[in-house]
Amino acid sequence: KGMALLYSEIAFDREAASNLLQFLPEASQANIQSKLNECEKLFTFDQHFDLLDQIKDLLAIIKAVEHDLLQSSVVVGIEVTGAVAESTPPESVEAVEAKKQPTALSAAMLAAFIESSPMYVIGQEKVRECQHLSDDIEDHTTWTPTTSIDEKGYGTYYRAEVGKTAHSFKVIGEVQESILHVVSVIMELDLYTEWFPMCCEAEMQGELTRFHKSSRFVVQVPWPMSNREVFLVGYGVDDLTTRKRVIITSRSVADSEKLHSNIRRPPVGKKCTRISVEKGGFLLEALSPNSCRISFIMNVDPEIPHIGCTDHLTHSPFY
Repeated sequence: KGMALLYSEIAFDREAASNLLQFLPEASQANIQSKLNECEKLFTFDQHFDLLDQIKDLLAIIKAVEHDLLQSSVVVGIEVTGAVAESTPPESVEAVEAKKQPTALSAAMLAAFIESSPMYVIGQEKVRECQHLSDDIEDHTTWTPTTSIDEKGYGTYYRAEVGKTAHSFKVIGEVQESILHVVSVIMELDLYTEWFPMCCEAEMQGELTRFHKSSRFVVQVPWPMSNREVFLVGYGVDDLTTRKRVIITSRSVADSEKLHSNIRRPPVGKKCTRISVEKGGFLLEALSPNSCRISFIMNVDPEIPHIGCTDHLTHSPFY
């Protein structure tokens, strides 16, 4: 399933988890429940790196419980106390009690339930995409500087994508401003026209969470080309607690892609050409309470064909 469709489901089914938890030893139930509550909180606030660390610890605890139960050889989840003979009168049946017993199978089922939950699957995908973007920003072996690069590596870089019509570039710099203030600016998608170079239109197209949104941007380009627009979906992951950073990643939404009901697909704007962004985003790193490093990266196909003659220029759908 796509991430947007997973958001259509319950991120974590508390009732189902509670039912499975009842078949674990009472001594471990409170600790596991507490960690599950913390996982839900981290998911809600888009702290997915911390979420995966928490789930890793949680699964280790459940695995240890499973191991202990295997050693105890408890294989039946219900213990019946009292005896029911064929001659037992109906009024005596209440003396028979069915008691839930911890089993290794229940522990394994709870672990599998957590691993298959939308909360965990979405968290894994977001961390994977954010880490990929971060690794590409920090890599300098495949990039060519297009400006002078200072001792901190600040400057502008370009990379030709072999076999593709897309181009990649990144810009790294530092601002004397709190990372929280910078994040606040980037979150306001409708205000990109105020600061993003050549952006003349910016419209939010819906959101899944406070930090997971969709937007349409239009960038002005010189005549005779038409303006370029992108329809993006993107999200931010708060990794401030552990690594003092925030990662924001985005990509184009394909025409055939199924969308969450909260996101609307905008029509292509008048005199605009919709282009594709394979990957784009920001890496914001706190350097001090009042300064941060900003890295911006984008891989984009500008839909500009090779112009070989005037006739091509006149009849090209890209102009």
